[in-house]
Formats: sequence, structure tokens, C-alpha cells
Amino acid sequence: MAQEGTPEKRSGSSASEVSQIIFGEKHLEYQLNQFVSSGGQTVNILLSGKTGVGKSYLTNALLGESLAVEGYDIDPQTDNVTAFEVVKNGVSITVFDTPGLADATGNDEEYLRKINEKVAHFDLFLFCTEMTSRRFRTDDLETIKKLTEALGEKLWEHALVVLTFANEVSLLPAKKKDNVSEVTFFNDRFLAFKKAIKKHLVAIGVPEITVTNVPFTPAGELDDPRLPDREDWLTAFWIAAFKRINRNAKAAFLMANVDRISLSSTFGEGNEESRVRKDGNVVNLGQSSNVSMEESNAMKEFRAKLKKSDFDKRLSGFLEKTETFDEPEEECLTSTGQDAKVSGPSINVDETYSEELIKEMLGDVPGQFVDELAGDKFDRKYQTFFGRLTKYFKKSYPTS
Repeated sequence: MAQEGTPEKRSGSSASEVSQIIFGEKHLEYQLNQFVSSGGQTVNILLSGKTGVGKSYLTNALLGESLAVEGYDIDPQTDNVTAFEVVKNGVSITVFDTPGLADATGNDEEYLRKINEKVAHFDLFLFCTEMTSRRFRTDDLETIKKLTEALGEKLWEHALVVLTFANEVSLLPAKKKDNVSEVTFFNDRFLAFKKAIKKHLVAIGVPEITVTNVPFTPAGELDDPRLPDREDWLTAFWIAAFKRINRNAKAAFLMANVDRISLSSTFGEGNEESRVRKDGNVVNLGQSSNVSMEESNAMKEFRAKLKKSDFDKRLSGFLEKTETFDEPEEECLTSTGQDAKVSGPSINVDETYSEELIKEMLGDVPGQFVDELAGDKFDRKYQTFFGRLTKYFKKSYPTS
């Protein structure tokens, strides 16, 4: 989010100076107000890809709701555009499922007309293709071309390309003989798809700057979230979608999924969730619960500085709340391992993702604020700050 008048970072600032940095004009109060009030209470997602590429499974994972029965296939003999609707935390979400044009019966013009009629506006475009293919399919190329012609090049300004069935990508026998690692083979396949799709987009007239910014992400199974290049594909996919979605829908998208966000315990009560993969290895979804005394002291100092600068009082006053807030818990939004009502699979946000989310919500100024207050000894400062902000966000968002 663009901002003006970003202050230079200073070391050793007093509480009053820090308060001015974070609460001054165009800073936290301004940015948080802009974020909360930037959008309405609806999110529209346009979904495209051939029948059988796992679109329903992917969408259910993204939203934490069963919009369609997994394995659902649109009849390839029709040219329907199917709208799935769900309300989550007061946010109305509509997913428009548009199968690949090559799945139809040659009546592409009629099909494209129906897309234009039914999809008046969308906030996020998900284009799905299976990563198990050795090369990008020509029918997918044709779908991209015709959708771009029908909806315009702006289609790709909020697009995210998802490579499904990434968990089924396996080494070819010839590669095994050449001692190519699984990670290298996976990355090569991923980059090949990325290169082919971007080359095609440029060829059909999409501006290079738009093509450069189109993100790609692999998707696999929920029961075993690990892929060769990452431990948790779902969280990476959700973060990519949040960063890519229309700015006016970011707050609504976050609100709809906020109960699914899980941060690891700050003080480490040994309540982390572990998941046993099919190969017998254990994947730790939270961060390590072993917090050093140095980091624990840094955490206490961080909280003391926030309290001294009247952070909670000023923030709750800014949000015009009449009720009295208890001091926000530092542990998490949904502490991993604790009993809590969670809709859909958890989004496991670590320190790096927390920093990305804060900057996506509020810009760079809060990052300077967090860095200055916490220092280098506190390793989970962004998680702590993100949990704190989100606590207020949930209370202040209109649907609350």
C-alpha cells in the first residue's frame, strides 16, 4: 500500500517519539483506517482451468469451505459458468467456475458471452493447470488467449497461476540415473511452466510489466502439505492470494479467513501441532516452542514499550470502541494445539509471513516501528504485532 512521508528509522527513540512515528498522520492510524475501510463485505473470485485439474479442491482449501463436492466436474458438453456462494464471518464470497474453453463443444463465442454477462467484477483470478504434465497444454494456451481477448489484459493484474497436483510430480527414470535431486527436478518443472505461460502472455499482447508481476504457486494435498520446495503449500498459496487480490477486497478476504490463521505460541508451552506425513516423517507446522531466555526478555521489553507508548489505549480509541479491552494475548490468533473453532484447514503464519501480511495491510512504516521497538533479539516480533493488530481488526471490521 502506497504511503507518504515515511520517516527515517532512528535508534533509541523515546516512547513519545515512537508513538509519534506510529500514530502520526499517514502512519498506523491512517493506514489501518484505510485498510479497514478500503473495501466492502464481498469477495468475487474468477476460477478457470480444464475439468479435472482440482479446481474445487483448491477453492475449498483457499476459503476453508466446501463450495463444491470434491471431484465435481462441470459437464464438458455445456458452456455454463457456475457461481458458488458462501458467507464467512459476515463476508459474502462468490466463486465463478469457468472451465477451460477447450472443454466446451466449439461454441466458444457463446461461452465467452456468458462469462461477460455473469462475471461483472472479480477481485482475484485463479488460473489452474496440472503440474504433472511434461509441458504446458495447447488447450490451456487457447483458454488463456480467448479469456484475455474477452476480458482484456487487466484480467492478469489480479491473477495467480496455480499448478495443481504438484505432490504427484516425480522424478523420471532418466533423471534418477543422472542423480538429479527431487528438489531440482521439481523446481525445473515449476520454472518451465512459469516460463511457458509468461512467454505466451507476452505473445498475445499482455504488457511485460503485468506479466512479470504474475505470481505462480504449486498446490498439493491438504493431508500432507509438504512439497519438495516447501513445507506448507496451502499457507504459501493463501498468502499469495492475499497479496494478489484487489486492494478493495483484501480486508474482506482476511476477515473471512481470520479464524483459520494460526501463529505459534510465543512463550512455548509445548503445544505445537505436528503432523505425520505418509513417509513417516514429522512436519512441525508451528515454530519451535524452545524460546531462549534472551528472546523471552526481549518479548517482555517489547510489550513494556508498547504499553508505555499507550499503544493499546490509542489504538482502541482510534477504532472508537466503547468496551474495555483486556491487554491482547501475545500468543496467537488461534494458538496451535488449543481448542478453538476453526473453519477449514489452518493457515500457519510464521514470522516471515507475518511481516509480509503487515506490510501488505499497512505499508512499510509499521515495519520500521516493530523493528525499532523489538530490536534484533526478539525473533517473533512480527508475529506478535500481527496478532495484536488482528485482534483489533476483528473487532473493528464492519461485519463484526
